[in-house]
Amino acid sequence: MNRMLYGIHPIQAALDAGEPVEKIMVSKTAQGGRIRQLLSLARKKGVSVQIVLPEAIKKRAGGKASQGILAFVAEVGWQSLEELLALLNRVSEPLFLILLDQVEDPHNLGAIARSAEAFGAHGMILPQRRSAPLSATASKAAAGALELLPIARAQNLNRAIETLKEAGVWVIGTDETAERTIRDLDYTGSIAVVIGNEGTGLRHLVREKCDDLVRIPLTGKTPSLNASVAAGIICYEISKQRILKRHQK
Repeated sequence: MNRMLYGIHPIQAALDAGEPVEKIMVSKTAQGGRIRQLLSLARKKGVSVQIVLPEAIKKRAGGKASQGILAFVAEVGWQSLEELLALLNRVSEPLFLILLDQVEDPHNLGAIARSAEAFGAHGMILPQRRSAPLSATASKAAAGALELLPIARAQNLNRAIETLKEAGVWVIGTDETAERTIRDLDYTGSIAVVIGNEGTGLRHLVREKCDDLVRIPLTGKTPSLNASVAAGIICYEISKQRILKRHQK
């Protein structure tokens, strides 16, 4: 089964990453230098390009903003956690991973991937069950990050956390009831941050497995943040600490 991408950023990222893009459909009314460059790259890579009526794009995209262009990418097998860690053995700095504990909204999944990749995360781990799919909606929200960020599926997130800890990774859970705030920890070593479900947060056993729990300090009356917003804030804090440490050397 093919995965559909829509919009310039996700399709460009898929082509740049060497993903198996099988076909691109573009509206005959789609114009602009970025569209022309993308189609030129696609043709150089041997990707079939089909010019269609705008109505065909709109129907395929389900009315979502597509910028007049769609791509169909062959599904590839998921990496295991062990395969992801083997891939990341080549990373020359402390690991920074994101784990999602049953995040079910594809918009949130995509937005979290976007923040994680932008702030230097090396990979993302999703549970096998009760996780948002890597759909066109997720890819659009990620703006190309899902094509850049290595992703693994874990059959059991608790066992995945244990494996990470055995590999020397410090596992930090996000929990609005935690005593410590995100400013209280040192993120310059190898770490994995666990983001919980949009409504219920971290599951009890996942919370128990974490080495530390942190919360984002809020000063207004709103009691909590959207999962993807919270992930973006903690990813920024991690990136900031690591940049400061590099500059101090």
